[in-house]
Amino acid sequence: MQESKYHECDVINQADNISIEKIRKHWYWVFWNDKKGNQAHGIGYCPYCGAKLD
Repeated sequence: MQESKYHECDVINQADNISIEKIRKHWYWVFWNDKKGNQAHGIGYCPYCGAKLD
């Protein structure tokens, strides 16, 4: 089973098409791009609140 965990901050809680999700011990910034569809980028810090993601 795949581990999934979400980071929450004020900006993400107000947005409809973005999330920060932990999948298999790595954090990803996940968002929708109208030209490319679903996008995910590996990150170590929240791009919105600056929190370090462990």
